Amino acid sequence: MSGVMKGLTVFIGDIRNCQNKEQEEKCVEKELAKIRKKFTNKGLSGYEKKKHVWKLIYTYILGYEVDFGHLEALNLINASKYSEKCTGYIATGIMLNEMNADPELLEMVINSIKTDLTCGNEVYESLALSTIANIGATEFARSLGSSVQRLAFCEDYKPSYFIQKKACLCLYSFFKKNKEIFNREVWASAFDNELLTQKNYGVLLSACGLIHGVLVTMGTEGFEGCVTKLIYILSRIHDYATDYLYYRTPSPWLQIKALKILRLFPPPEDEEALNAINEVLISLVTGTEVGTNVNKNNADHAILFEAIRLVIHYKDKANEIVRKDILALLGRFINVREANIRYLALETMARLSHNEVISSYLMKEHMNTIIYSLRDPDLSIRRRSLDLIFALCDQDSATNVVNELLVYLNENDYTLKEELVLKIAILAEKFALNLNWYVDVIVKLITTESAGDYVSDEIRFRVYQILTGFGEVDPNYELQKYAALQIFLALQVDFVHETMIKLGASVLPEFGHHIADAPGKSHTDQFEVLDKHFTTSNISTKGMILTALMKFALQDSSLIQHATTIFTRYSRSWNEDIQQRAIEYLRMLKFLEKDESYREFILESFEPLPTYPDHMQNNSVLIKRMSQIKKKKNLAATGKDDTEKDIATEATEEYKAQVSSALSRGKSKEASSTSGSDIFSGDTGSKTEGGAFDDILGLGDSSGSDVLGHPFAKANPGDFSSSQTVDINSEAEELSMNGDQDSKWKNLIPISCTDGTIFEDDNIKVNMRFNISKYVTRVLVDVQAMLKVPDGMKAMISDTKYPTNDTDNPKAMMTVLHTGSIKEDIKMAIKYESGFGDPVKQVFRVPVLVNKFIDKVDMEQDRFDHLWNDISTNRPDSFEKVDLVMSNPARGSGASQMDVLKKLAKLLSMCMNLKVLPPTDKSNFSKICAVGQVHVADEDADFPKNADDINNGSTVPLMVECEFYTDINEDEFRCSIRSNDKVRVTASFAQLFKLFV
Repeated sequence: MSGVMKGLTVFIGDIRNCQNKEQEEKCVEKELAKIRKKFTNKGLSGYEKKKHVWKLIYTYILGYEVDFGHLEALNLINASKYSEKCTGYIATGIMLNEMNADPELLEMVINSIKTDLTCGNEVYESLALSTIANIGATEFARSLGSSVQRLAFCEDYKPSYFIQKKACLCLYSFFKKNKEIFNREVWASAFDNELLTQKNYGVLLSACGLIHGVLVTMGTEGFEGCVTKLIYILSRIHDYATDYLYYRTPSPWLQIKALKILRLFPPPEDEEALNAINEVLISLVTGTEVGTNVNKNNADHAILFEAIRLVIHYKDKANEIVRKDILALLGRFINVREANIRYLALETMARLSHNEVISSYLMKEHMNTIIYSLRDPDLSIRRRSLDLIFALCDQDSATNVVNELLVYLNENDYTLKEELVLKIAILAEKFALNLNWYVDVIVKLITTESAGDYVSDEIRFRVYQILTGFGEVDPNYELQKYAALQIFLALQVDFVHETMIKLGASVLPEFGHHIADAPGKSHTDQFEVLDKHFTTSNISTKGMILTALMKFALQDSSLIQHATTIFTRYSRSWNEDIQQRAIEYLRMLKFLEKDESYREFILESFEPLPTYPDHMQNNSVLIKRMSQIKKKKNLAATGKDDTEKDIATEATEEYKAQVSSALSRGKSKEASSTSGSDIFSGDTGSKTEGGAFDDILGLGDSSGSDVLGHPFAKANPGDFSSSQTVDINSEAEELSMNGDQDSKWKNLIPISCTDGTIFEDDNIKVNMRFNISKYVTRVLVDVQAMLKVPDGMKAMISDTKYPTNDTDNPKAMMTVLHTGSIKEDIKMAIKYESGFGDPVKQVFRVPVLVNKFIDKVDMEQDRFDHLWNDISTNRPDSFEKVDLVMSNPARGSGASQMDVLKKLAKLLSMCMNLKVLPPTDKSNFSKICAVGQVHVADEDADFPKNADDINNGSTVPLMVECEFYTDINEDEFRCSIRSNDKVRVTASFAQLFKLFV
């Protein structure tokens, strides 16, 4: 081409000869001006157009903006000469931008491409398919989807295999952009009867890519016929791959894709199909060996590990011989030299670790090898080994595993150290038969020279939680005594890590009295051991030490003089916090010297902390910290199937549902039933009389585990989750109404309400205006003075801006961040002086609840059903699943169930900001579905200073179903809520929904 189009060659040469960027820009501008002038000549030949369009393409590739020439490229598409048509398609594929393109030009391009797609010329069809697949524009998918589907599915025309292969790939590109082109019945028939019956390898491979992408997104319902076809393909793979041998391995890509698709379906019920796939799996598992050729090894083992994952998916339906061979193979693979194979073997072992029998076998047979892999030069293998050890650890092996990890902790693997420290702490808590051992492990973690910096505050908080206790059970005083002793001994060293000092400042003042009678461990000794570390500590630790010294002084009056000296010294500190603490504590001690009657008042400020809520025993802060580390280090399964989770994440989730046997020991049955519900076990506890449902809806036991005994659940068990993991009454405060002021509060709750009056009396009027952005809600609070005007007069107050003068309305901007579970609504107080000088305090509720942080989500009904069923039946009990039976709010009024559902749909949309999916039959329906996402800020997020700071954070899905069962009872309906396990949102949402129903 360079010999033909001399002008293009010269232009490229001129660009290359430019000495700097300025020369290049001048050269490009000069050439673009020439081309623009040339295009004004309507008699321009096809050759000239082609040459100038190529110059534009080259200029665009260099990064310069090209805002003309698109019409000439379109004219080339319509040309009959191949070189000109090819140039037109290349220019369109590279330079066309759907977002900025002129609608008329886009329509002309679509019409030209549609003509080529239906012309029957293989070359033209190929050019058109390649271009539109690369562009993948939404408008192209909408307008050309049917034409591409016609070629892919051979609906009324049989294209060549070459074109059908390209059409399948193009159709998948369109499907990702526009799901509306999907028709379940048509596509299922085409997959089963056309694509999977092809003998051509290229078409089969493209078809499998399309099928896998569609099934992952839209679910497998209606596509069950594909299973037998895929099994047949795998059993006859040599027939398909005579020309597609990769290092003597028949078509590895087709085998892998077929196995991936099969993993989306349950094991086949047909005995013949099950035997056939088992034979395929046996041949793959037993016939794969590690050879000397790296490329062949990669191909063979990619197929092998995909087959192993299918065996794991089939569970006991897989052949027993295969299951036994897998364990032997994995044991051999973790010892090979090839890093990729070792990594895959470790990952697969982690998947098998969920089976207790297999986990025990792997622990006994291969633990030494797995621990040895922690010292592998490859970071990914070290990380995977650590995840596997974490997943395999059990009660019998916990002590040895933790000791091994503590030894490994000293080997300066800084890339894993933070995660390693967290996992050691979690394992020590989870498998501690004696919590004294847990305390020893934590103290060793902190005092280990290379690990102290990686012991996070979350670990320290967790220790304090365990020592304080949970629920209504008496604390473990022996544990408190042992922990105080060990921490006191650790602080004897002259130089100790900051975290240990913080732990000592928290633990010794609270539990040090248990050891105060022992020689050398009195309150005075504990006081002095903390004081000696004051000068070497940072500011936050110094503040904790001052508080600890104050507590000691209140416990032992002989220390008051010593404490007074210290507080006097630091009352002149340059740091505001230290100075303020010292002055306040010094003032308290002086009050005590003057009058002992102040003692009781001061002691109230330093009361021992009560035990933590019972649900926090399971909901460890360490698990949340682990998830944050995974997110920051991008350890999620990048590039894996959307249906799969990271192995380490799965293993971590399991720990949420489990409690240390030592922690749970001593809980009486009575305490278990009254101290709150266990949200992970599915036991929602006993429902007390006069609960929220009794007060508002007139129902009895109709939520949590009790709902499963309701006639609705017995008649329709598939609509109710077998594990009710949320107790809305214990996880969120009931929202009630009391008086006119609360009515104003309720009126401002809906997302559609942007401003209004929240409080009003004879003296003041408080208005609020809302600005919502993701997880941030800003509330402008405006306070106005009220005028009392007698008859016969008129008066007004002009609008003013605070704080110009004393007569202006005070205004304040409140910023609310959604960082976690909302348990109650915000209260706000305003203090002012009345006209008579009397102090007045008014308290009112701020209408910022979970709905302020919800956004609508566009979703098809099929996708909704797939996700709903997945959470209800497949996901662990850490996911939020709750089904409620609620009274028909319109019972006795004569309103139909559809009228009620329409009102509920309006409530979910206008108030809760959920996307309500349209029913299939709008003239007759008994169920509505709604979906949205809740925005949540990171736990350590600061208040945003500008709009750019609001980009971070995460989202939590929220799905709702409301359904009437008129054949059973028209006076009640089902309301079900589903969400994942990131942040607990369903309880607060349910309480808000109840308020409006």
